[in-house]
Amino acid sequence: MTTPRSLNTLAWILPLLVALGVVFTTASLRIERIETMSRLGAETVGQPDLPTLLVPLHARGSYEWIAQAKQARATGAWRIREVDYDNATAGRATDLASPYRWWLQTVATVNGWMHPDSPAVAMERALLWAGPALQMLVLLLLVPWSARAFGAGAAGLLALGWVACFPLNTFFLPGQPNDLGLKAAVLLTHGLFLLHGVATASGDPTRGRRWFVFAGIMGGLGCWLHVASQLPLIVGVLLAAAIARRRGAEAITRLPWRHWAGAGAAVAVAAWLFEYAPDHLDAWRLNVNHPLYALAWFAAADLLARTSLASAARVRTAVAALLVLAPLIVMLATGSFGFPGANANLNQLSGLRQNLSAASLGDWWTRDGITLPLAATLLVPLLAAAIAFAAARGALPPASRLAAGLLLGPVVIWIGLAVFQLYAWALLDATVLALLVAAAVGAPSIPRPRRHLITGVVALALLPGCWLAWPRGGSQAEVTAEEVEALVARDIAHTLTRRAGEPGAVVLAPPALSTALIHYGDLRGVTTSHTENQDGLAAAARILGTTSADEALALAERREIRFIVLPTWDSTLEQLARVATDNFDQTLAGLLQQWLPPRWLRPVPYELPGIAGIETRAAMIFEVVEAQDNPTALARLAEYFLEMGQPQLATPVAAALKQAFPQELSALAGRLQVEMARRDVAAVNASVAVIEAQLALNADEILPWERRVSLALSLAQARQMPLARPLLVFSLETADDDHLRSLTPGTLYRLLAVTDATHLAWPSDDLRRSALALLPPEWRERR
Repeated sequence: MTTPRSLNTLAWILPLLVALGVVFTTASLRIERIETMSRLGAETVGQPDLPTLLVPLHARGSYEWIAQAKQARATGAWRIREVDYDNATAGRATDLASPYRWWLQTVATVNGWMHPDSPAVAMERALLWAGPALQMLVLLLLVPWSARAFGAGAAGLLALGWVACFPLNTFFLPGQPNDLGLKAAVLLTHGLFLLHGVATASGDPTRGRRWFVFAGIMGGLGCWLHVASQLPLIVGVLLAAAIARRRGAEAITRLPWRHWAGAGAAVAVAAWLFEYAPDHLDAWRLNVNHPLYALAWFAAADLLARTSLASAARVRTAVAALLVLAPLIVMLATGSFGFPGANANLNQLSGLRQNLSAASLGDWWTRDGITLPLAATLLVPLLAAAIAFAAARGALPPASRLAAGLLLGPVVIWIGLAVFQLYAWALLDATVLALLVAAAVGAPSIPRPRRHLITGVVALALLPGCWLAWPRGGSQAEVTAEEVEALVARDIAHTLTRRAGEPGAVVLAPPALSTALIHYGDLRGVTTSHTENQDGLAAAARILGTTSADEALALAERREIRFIVLPTWDSTLEQLARVATDNFDQTLAGLLQQWLPPRWLRPVPYELPGIAGIETRAAMIFEVVEAQDNPTALARLAEYFLEMGQPQLATPVAAALKQAFPQELSALAGRLQVEMARRDVAAVNASVAVIEAQLALNADEILPWERRVSLALSLAQARQMPLARPLLVFSLETADDDHLRSLTPGTLYRLLAVTDATHLAWPSDDLRRSALALLPPEWRERR
């Protein structure tokens, strides 16, 4: 026969098992989808040391955390204050706190133990499990403790709410790590420890002080992660306590507020010193953890703990009040107004693929109307309102009413913030979840029928959140637009890395694409979507918006830019250039759109992988090269159009070459290819005759290596092997890896095809393998 104690244990173990099962199943289904989509075009990747798993492009914060985790892993640094993967080559400062980066590195290390692969593979696997593992770890730590501290019912509610509160539950999804989940976990733990301290302080003051200290420690850790995730709880609790005290609740004064604030302030200051000492202590960055917040916290708690504010210690009271106001005074003095923002995108509601972002709640409501995500989001504060109503009506027992009253202050503040910054809804969920636990403590005193009704209402309120987070469509569902963009970004990144031949090449691309290229290609970017990279955006605007080709070159060389990428689906760079000048057509961006690149830019043919849904995408890639002479620049442009399957654009370029440079061998190489593509036999014969006469004069000796190869292949294609063979033999004898990378993929493929057909020997097997490795993998398989 089941005993009451067994039933009580089952009341929290069963929800815990259900919650763990939901997290694991949801994560497994989503990981299966990620891996399936990542295999699309995998045969076109061919870069074993580069990432291949798709990271959603909307998960902007994920890319930065991944990049910093890689940098820390490579350098062995415990903290990172400067990054070099964007705003190249100047780099920039970063204020991201270390703990979440440590979490990513820990998951990668554990994954490396379980699957001894390369460090790159271990980090990729960490991306998949960092979120779900953190979500499950919180369940395993907090739910059993809550069962002892608050009772089985409260613990069961905590387990279910942790996986069902929307949008909080979407910030633990696989493949898109972000620190908002960790912030929410620390915020929840802070609230729960504080509740337990309030509940135990009256019966056991020593034990109560201990839990107030633990709560303060969690609050200090939360300030370390990001002060904006903790201030609403700290300020809200202090305000709620002050209001309760003013209404006659003298028991509030006897709570160990100084222990709470002292422990939190000590941890926050120690964390600040760890992150910024000794070289970064002079900046008044109040958007992150700062000792001023710690002093204000302790001063406010000291004021609250006074038996009388009008006591003899007026100087101490005045100093405490001044310290409380110190952050606001500094904000006014430095011109940094308002509540400090979060590192994540303030307009992003959740981690889901859908476009769940807006400037404010009102804009979202106006744009989409009443939708399931909106309803699920608003259900959580409605639960808080119900608890407030129950407390006001005296429906909660005194212990629950006091604890709930303290947490209602933070809830009100979070709601006010969430109306204007959608990211705050996830942290509001964590605070409301602690409030629900406080209310559930008094559940045994409620009559059973009413208790069952309340339980059912809460369960129904949590169901929409579970439904929204549950993956739908399966691994075989149609490729989404966002997955298409990620596949394209991955392929472009790997293509650029192959062509660069070394890690760290600098690319100028739109911010969203640049962020992805950094991740997938071990590249460095100028612009990124990270909010701290304003200098990179300004540099891009200046480079692309100048009407002077020489100035653009000087700026590009200063930034060591190797590639410029202009995707058809993102016009951000064009918009930056338009802001910089009123004469857009004469800017670098305008000239590139008109296919009039300056002589220091060479177009690089690029074909997207053959994946359904990608057909409508295209990207122009330009490589920064030494200044070309006019015939070479035009010939390369004609060959580019031919390789891209656009002969109608190559024809006028060939006509210009014929008119302006009739005797130039470099120009003749491009002209001959266009004439053969048009099947103009007379023009081909005339060009071959001119080429033969020039070769007799040894005019090919001044040709760059890549142009000699192009000329030789044009002659071979025109069935002029007696003229082509000496050029090919000399080119092969003088070839090296850098020479091979100077060829376009089409030219390199034709070189391999001609040498195979004519049995021309390569200087070494290693050099031929290098040539094969530079081909797109789907082309490589044909050789």
